[in-house]
Amino acid sequence: MSEDIKNELADLGFQLVDIKDKEWLLIADQEGFANSCILLNNADEIDDVIELHKQVSKDSVEMK
Repeated sequence: MSEDIKNELADLGFQLVDIKDKEWLLIADQEGFANSCILLNNADEIDDVIELHKQVSKDSVEMK
């Protein structure tokens, strides 16, 4: 894939990622995530994602 195509996609808000080395693709499909994807190297990273989500949710509630 050429850098020009990658840059054009980036300008449109997309990121092209080679996922062949990733074990898991986590797709967030709920309000506020707009079908976001998180690439995980292994299942152990799931706990990190859960903790990060809890912290972001807590911070969001505190800001209101």
